[in-house]
Amino acid sequence: FPAPRHFPADPSHHLQPPLTGMKSTIGVARRGEGRPSEALLDDLDEEVTDMSTVVSELQALSLADADAQGARAIDVDLSAVVGDAAEILEALGEAKDVAIHKNIAGGIHVTGDSQKLKQMILNVGDNAIKYTPAGGRVTMTVGW
Repeated sequence: FPAPRHFPADPSHHLQPPLTGMKSTIGVARRGEGRPSEALLDDLDEEVTDMSTVVSELQALSLADADAQGARAIDVDLSAVVGDAAEILEALGEAKDVAIHKNIAGGIHVTGDSQKLKQMILNVGDNAIKYTPAGGRVTMTVGW
């Protein structure tokens, strides 16, 4: 994706087309009988991929901004960070027919930067989903 400095000031301009495409594809699927066609699912998958790219660009901007302000190593609730990332990954997994299994113990804390930790978890999770065959499962575990 483009370097963060080239990302436009108004990300809604880039998010609206894939959202509109997704809504349209869902509407077509609902009007049809039975299961949605492969073509409709392919269209929806393409729109989700486009939107994921924009979100990744926004995350890169956010991380670049955090770097510019200096790293903030603070007490981070890792259980909450992984839980938040898991919600996003569940949506991505659903689009690829990959189940996300969560085994997250509460109250696990680390010292670090919550934004960078979440980005790392999302990157690893996205790769896990990408390389897991349809019908497969990705397990996210946090514990001692």
